Amino acid sequence: MREGYEVYGLYLEDLREEIQQGQEVVLEVRDLNDISRKVVRARVKESAEGLPGAEQLWVRNAKDEITDQCWAIQVIEELPDDAFRPKRTAKREEIYR
Repeated sequence: MREGYEVYGLYLEDLREEIQQGQEVVLEVRDLNDISRKVVRARVKESAEGLPGAEQLWVRNAKDEITDQCWAIQVIEELPDDAFRPKRTAKREEIYR
């Protein structure tokens, strides 16, 4: 069984610049410990190197399938549900291609 969190790759793509600069970002994730949806302020990297205390961050594609990408996430704090405003959502053609 996987541990850590899941996130939609679309959200990571939209925040790529902030992530590459090491900035904290606000993300909607699924906590795999209790399968709950959470909105968090976190630091995210493509690997756990240089991110102390990081947990696994599994990436889902637009078809809601887990990809072979496993990033790292360091959760700073949980936020209210309305704190997350995605820049975009998956388009029908992204889901069915």
